[in-house]
Amino acid sequence: QIELRIAAKLANETTMIEAYKHNEDLHALTARLILGKQNVTKDDRTIAKSANFCLVYGGGAEKFRRYAKTTYGIELSLEEATRIRNAFFNAYPRLREWHRRQGGGEGPLNTRTLAGRWRVGVGKFSEKLNSPSQGTGSDMIKLSMALLWESRYICPTASLIMSIHDELVLCVEESYSEIAAHWLHKCMIDSSQWML
Repeated sequence: QIELRIAAKLANETTMIEAYKHNEDLHALTARLILGKQNVTKDDRTIAKSANFCLVYGGGAEKFRRYAKTTYGIELSLEEATRIRNAFFNAYPRLREWHRRQGGGEGPLNTRTLAGRWRVGVGKFSEKLNSPSQGTGSDMIKLSMALLWESRYICPTASLIMSIHDELVLCVEESYSEIAAHWLHKCMIDSSQWML
């Protein structure tokens, strides 16, 4: 959920930030907030997960309805999707404000990651929201790789073999697996704390 954490930081969405600080399950929290339930089911959480990952990047009700179906197999009517979308932005009003600050569909915008990297002339609304968040996630992964390289003496037999979205994969002898896991975790936490 790194990109949701980054979006919460970009929007200064305090409800999400507090949930993350207290290690709450954000999808369960969202389900309680948008569905008005205290005890959420697995299906409720899946609806909320779908809302979190689609609506944070500017999806409208119809796009949310399609996303929920194709990604999670959830069937929603347009009316249900609209109601959930409205409840989502009532629960997270600073996300709505962040969306408005990005200029909606009005012309190109220059975006910036939390590390200060610019992307010039972003036109699509979803990209205006997505670019600073995904770009910051990318910056964090690159910084994590740099920290791994600088501290490679900690686990010299380990090799970075793959980067997938917000994951790094190391190949290491089994006897060094715990050391490597701790080292990788520390590098990734250090890179995120620098930006978040």
